[in-house]
This record gives sequence, C-alpha cells and structure tokens, in this order.
Amino acid sequence: MSSELLATKKFLIVAGMHRSNTSYFTHCLSKAGLNLGNDLIAASKSNKHGHFEDEDIVDFHKALISQNNLESRWNYVQFSKIEAFTPSDQDIQKATSILTHKIQDNTHFAWKDPRNCHFLSLWLKVVPQAKFVLIVRRPEECVRSLMRRSLQNNKWKLRPDLYFRFHKYWEITNKQILNFYNANKESSLILLTPDHISNSTFHRYLNNTIFNIWKFPKLHEIDLMENYDKSLITSNSHVFYKQPRTTLLYDKLATLANQQLV
Repeated sequence: MSSELLATKKFLIVAGMHRSNTSYFTHCLSKAGLNLGNDLIAASKSNKHGHFEDEDIVDFHKALISQNNLESRWNYVQFSKIEAFTPSDQDIQKATSILTHKIQDNTHFAWKDPRNCHFLSLWLKVVPQAKFVLIVRRPEECVRSLMRRSLQNNKWKLRPDLYFRFHKYWEITNKQILNFYNANKESSLILLTPDHISNSTFHRYLNNTIFNIWKFPKLHEIDLMENYDKSLITSNSHVFYKQPRTTLLYDKLATLANQQLV
C-alpha cells in the first residue's frame, strides 16, 4: 500500500557536494512554496540561515554510510565501492516508510542532503517518478569553504592532509552526479553555482522545468537572487585550491549544464 501511495505523489530531490550552496537553493524552493516537511535540522554556526535538511532522511543516509563502510569522516573509500553499493530489501522498505510518513496528505515532497549523491539510485527505485536538481560548484571553491570551516574547528592542525581528502571527495561525489545525469537527463537538471544564480536564462529554464514540465505546484516563481548573499557564496578561489583532475571533471559537468540552456 505504501508503494502505491508514493506512486501517486511527486518528489523533488536536491543533491550536491558539501558546501555547494544546496541549502541556499533549497531555501529558495521553500520560499516558492514547495513542501520540505516539518522535520528540518536547525541552523548552525557553519550554516547560519539553515540547512533545510530533513532530519529523518539525513539519519537514514548516515546509517547507510556507516553500515556499508562507505566512509569515515573525510576518509572516503574508492569510487568503485560507492558506485557498487546496492540497497537491500530492508533499505528499500525503510526508505519507503520514511517517504510514506513524510508525504501524508501532501501532493509532493522535496528534500535536500549532500549525501543524496551516494544514494540517487536507491531513491529512484523507491520513487521512479522522482525529479532531481543536481548542484555543482567549482571544486576549488568547495575545498576552500571546507578548509575554512575546518580551520574554524581546529581540524586543520590535526589533519594536514584534509586538502587532498576534500578534493578526492569532491571528485567521488561529482562523478556520481555526472553518471546519474547522463543516465537520467529527462528527470534531472544541473545547476552551476554561483554561475547560474544570476543567469536569467537559467532562471526561466529552472522555473519552466519544475513547474511546467515536471508539474510541481507553484506558489511563487523560484527566485535565486532574492536572498543571494555574495559574502557567503564566493567564486574567486586562489589557484592554490585547484587540482587538474577535479577541474577536468567540473568542465565536463559545466558543459552539460550549459547545454541545457541551448
């Protein structure tokens, strides 16, 4: 019965690397009237405007990561192991139960978690009609943001190799985004941040896709500029933060993202 109920509903899933402005975008979805539920994680020092993450889904993702040994904090396994992850029947049942509880009398439900990137195929099995917004930020900008947060928490002094670990995780995460998008273009779109935030062509494309093509209910247009804080979303990272492998992967994703607008 739960699966039959979910099949009649709409789901929008937001995924992207940590520090890729996924929280900001999801806030914009909320202001446009999309339902994020009532169990959101509170704001924190590192995300003062709020994370806009559903607590139950985040806890579910963390449990999956732990049970399948997919990572220890910032010590990530090989991409092949994450790519080979196959959800068990119990995982599918748990995910179905969570969404059934969330959707209740609503017509739709949207959620965001950077960990979504590891489990896009799982959610597609649970709700095959789901749509996906995949957010991509330049690797050097994500790494710089993560480094700054680590310095504030005194982690850098304890782990001088964090710079390389952050780049590796960016690569693993965005490989998953690239592969998923190439296999699911009709149900996915890529947002480059901050590049697309002030791009009027992308704004039209985004609103047309979500509201006219994917048919999500609209209270207001999604306005990515309304609460845009440039002090929190920088794009002038020093060359020190760049790595050739991640730059090449970003260029592939950026090409696909801009092809959407043609």
